[in-house]
Amino acid sequence: GFDHNWVGTVGASLLSEAFPGFLMIANLPPLVPMWKRLSGASMPVIFFVEVLLKMDYPPLLLLKSTIRICHEEQDVITHNDVFPRGSASLTGLLDLTDVDEEMKKATGITDQQYINQFPFEACLVMKHHLAETIQKAHGSPQWLQPTYNLETHLSQLIGDYCIRKREGLDNLWILKPWNMARTIDTAVTDNLPAIIRLMETGPKICQKYIEQPALFQGKKFDLRYIVLVRSIHPLEIFLSDCFWVRIANNQYSLEKSSLFEYETHFTVMNYRGKINHKNIKDFVREFEEEHQVKWLDIHTRVRNMIRSVFESAAVAHPEMHSPTSRAMYGVDVMLDGSFQPKLLEVTYCPDCTRACKYDMDIVVGDGGVAKGCDFFNNVFKCLFLNEISQVSPL
Repeated sequence: GFDHNWVGTVGASLLSEAFPGFLMIANLPPLVPMWKRLSGASMPVIFFVEVLLKMDYPPLLLLKSTIRICHEEQDVITHNDVFPRGSASLTGLLDLTDVDEEMKKATGITDQQYINQFPFEACLVMKHHLAETIQKAHGSPQWLQPTYNLETHLSQLIGDYCIRKREGLDNLWILKPWNMARTIDTAVTDNLPAIIRLMETGPKICQKYIEQPALFQGKKFDLRYIVLVRSIHPLEIFLSDCFWVRIANNQYSLEKSSLFEYETHFTVMNYRGKINHKNIKDFVREFEEEHQVKWLDIHTRVRNMIRSVFESAAVAHPEMHSPTSRAMYGVDVMLDGSFQPKLLEVTYCPDCTRACKYDMDIVVGDGGVAKGCDFFNNVFKCLFLNEISQVSPL
């Protein structure tokens, strides 16, 4: 999931620069691909590598050092701390996208080390599995649009489509690849032959399109929430007090000619189009004025929905539980015309550029200001140090 400019190599020498003097790194191969060497004593972002002791320290003191994590040449974690001896070993930085036995052997990972990923998390982050997981645990909740895996449930989709057409109901659908991001190979259509033909470009889900979403000044928008998971059993999850609004560039329309306009029907402009960054405090104030609603009521419904999503995984896939796993997920949410939340997707290790780039006023919880430079500090402390700052338990 990395951009090509991340491709590079780094050895233990770089890591030892980041932890000088009294630390050594777990048994890494001489060259680890897909890492980008940054200037000075810096390290790639969200790479959790076990850091082991090299010296015998007093019983109550493991170490006092500075951990630096860098992203795009900027520090995103600078954490000074004293870790009690006897606690789980200090978690450094390594990204594990597929933690199988071969990976463990290649990287020297053991069952006593923390990693920033849960096993079997495909039940959440792959779109067809996400729908199956929720349906297995909750049936058909209102916050999940009717969803069909085109590889296994095409006939059921066709039946639903024909019933809706016969009854004169709206019949607009969105097709999404199982496991791609940035709306790649995504299409919106009301044409059944087109839906069937689009299966040729790869496995997809077909999901009922939210034809009447809540709008902000006439434009479509969605919300990105950050969820931190410490444990699956018992379920221990936290919601960042910060969330982000993503707004389409064009006025929303259901004209057929508009269905092919990315900037009308899609909201993620990080990689194409012109990004409309909106401070969440301004968005909430203007949204409440426009629709005469209370945002805290909406936020409560969103919190309940997100909790239900992860409960689904815990119930349907208890094999996800791992006592040494921690993870961060992005949850994308849209509001319908009645201001009820609708789940769009769950993303592993989401893009947090905006979280690091902008300081934001917090409109929920205890309020205050969330500084971009503190974002990954707060993530790290919540996941690995059991400290809560600008996150709320769900």
